[in-house]
Amino acid sequence: MKRLNAIFVSILVVLAFSACDILDSQEPRQSLPLDQLYSSTEDLENALTGAYNDVQSGDAMGSSYPLFGELMGENTLWTGSFEQWQQIASHDIDLTNSQVEDVWNQTYEALNDINLIIEAVDAGEIDDDAFVQAKDRIKGEALFLRAVLHFEAVRMWAKPWGYTNDNSHAGVPVVTSGVQSAENFKTPARSDVATVYQRVITDLNDAISLLSSYTPSGSARANVYNAHAYLARVYLQQGEFNQVLSLTEAVINSNEYSLEGAPQDYFFTPSEESSAESVFDVVHTDQDNPGVNNSLSAFYNATNGGRGDIVVTGAFTGALASATSDQAQDLPANYTYEDLRQTELLTQTPGGDTVTLKYEDGVNSADNAPVIRYADVLLMRAEALAETASTYPSAESNDAIDLLNEVHLRSIRVYNASGGSEDASQWFAYEEADFTSNAELLEAIYLERQVELGFEGKRKHDLVRWGMNVTSGTSGAVSAPDADNLIWPIPESELDANDSVCQNAGYGGADTCE
Repeated sequence: MKRLNAIFVSILVVLAFSACDILDSQEPRQSLPLDQLYSSTEDLENALTGAYNDVQSGDAMGSSYPLFGELMGENTLWTGSFEQWQQIASHDIDLTNSQVEDVWNQTYEALNDINLIIEAVDAGEIDDDAFVQAKDRIKGEALFLRAVLHFEAVRMWAKPWGYTNDNSHAGVPVVTSGVQSAENFKTPARSDVATVYQRVITDLNDAISLLSSYTPSGSARANVYNAHAYLARVYLQQGEFNQVLSLTEAVINSNEYSLEGAPQDYFFTPSEESSAESVFDVVHTDQDNPGVNNSLSAFYNATNGGRGDIVVTGAFTGALASATSDQAQDLPANYTYEDLRQTELLTQTPGGDTVTLKYEDGVNSADNAPVIRYADVLLMRAEALAETASTYPSAESNDAIDLLNEVHLRSIRVYNASGGSEDASQWFAYEEADFTSNAELLEAIYLERQVELGFEGKRKHDLVRWGMNVTSGTSGAVSAPDADNLIWPIPESELDANDSVCQNAGYGGADTCE
């Protein structure tokens, strides 16, 4: 018997939303038209809140996507008992891995709910004054969420951008219409990677246009600036560096964001979304979070109620030390220094393991999942400047060095022989003379990304787009950036329910779907 796939399951979510209407009806139906499903702007606002909640799930952006984007790389060691996580961390995933299936299902259930919101706005059949004021914002936020989910999915289930010359290799199903009833159930095929990226870019550009007249109301919701930042991430994955420069310039010039005075200040604030450094966060609270078995704090935190399943590897601590070691040699005698990313954001367990403190609330699982911080925006721009500089040195490379220093120096503290603070830039600022080429400058930017953004889900994706091998900190497996075992299998339940979907190479399928 074929199993229901994620898109069909999401029909049940829609029907649950409309349960009161159905129960009150003399003639219960399987589905409701959009003008009854969402009959007011308040209904749409509630549905949008539900869509954010879908994305917040531990099987989506609330934990899994950022978790496995990190866990597949060399910064982390999985020590927990969950076999499914062990497989992913080790680049040795079984076809029946239930966690991979859960992420797939949650992604497409969320996409269905998002598409129904977009369709209801486009239908324009809601007749209240608030709709005119809110419709562009509601649609813009929904488009942003749709783009995020398609992009995160294609990076996990497909070979990377550039694997084929025209990016015609298999991506993921692009879903842009909602399903309300079994009669409308569809079995979408996998689009090629080029089509997935184009859909993501189109949705984000449309979101930027629709959100441009609305004042940002924090990092928990999509706005014009975090849509710019996320689109910059997409173009960075494609190597479209001039686009990255244009988009990051808009974010920086908005004056909406700034670095905190110290790196821990973002993570240790009562709610990270209140930080000036937060561009887009998936927000968790004491009452609304992925729970004790599926939150970032449960996995990473070993000192305050979490399980501490993830240990920081020597590869990460070594990278952190190397980020300052050369510069530290120039310090005067009896001077000392610290990198706050070491002293404030890492700690030792009683058993001697090193763990991160970026997710400190293992008791309540209330730590946010950071999707984009301002430090990431600055480093994306620095990388794009170094990539587009025609010579070294140049105005572009010097601007890249300035941005690199902005992130680098805020974490360094220097103390004189009496224990007083000194200006760290005297010794730890990168200078033009420190590099002989843009390639050397890029190496410093790569290193800064590793140590600044560690444990935030960037490492595997960064290595892949740089064309570098991805090493598992758990198993030691070394996978080429386009290796079969570095991407996830399409869940068997989806293959059983959807004859239009093909399997990935390495799991019995091929790179292209015939």
